[in-house]
Amino acid sequence: MVSRSLEKMMLIAVGLITVISVGVPVLMFAINTLSATSHLEEAQTAANDIMDAVTLVDNRTLNSTSLEVYIPSDLTIGSEGSTLTMTYTHQGVIPVTWSKTYSHVVVVVAPTQPGTYTVSIEWDSGAILVTFT
Repeated sequence: MVSRSLEKMMLIAVGLITVISVGVPVLMFAINTLSATSHLEEAQTAANDIMDAVTLVDNRTLNSTSLEVYIPSDLTIGSEGSTLTMTYTHQGVIPVTWSKTYSHVVVVVAPTQPGTYTVSIEWDSGAILVTFT
C-alpha cells in the first residue's frame, strides 16, 4: 500500500518536473516574442510620425513642429547628410530600418534612453534640426 502511494507521488513529481522543464522555456520564448513585436510596432509608429513631421518642415509647409512619441528600447535614430535613419534591432528579430532622404541636411540630437519624448523639428539656417526632450 505504501509503495503504491510512493509510486504515484514519484510519477506526479516526474510529470511536474517535465512540465516545468519544457513549459517554462516555451512560455519565456512566447513572452519575449510578444514583447519584441510590441516594441517593433512602437518603433514603426515613431518612425512614421517623425518622418512625416520632418517632411512637412523639409517642404517648408511648416517652419517648426513638435510631437510626442514613445521611443522603445533597441531603436536607434541618426542622420547622415540629408538622410534620416531609424533602426530597430532586438535579439532574435531581424533588424528593421526606416530611412528617408530629404532636400535639406537633417541634424538629429537623438535620445539615449527609451521613453516618451517631445520631438521638436525646426528649420534652422538651411538645415532641419530634430531634437528629443
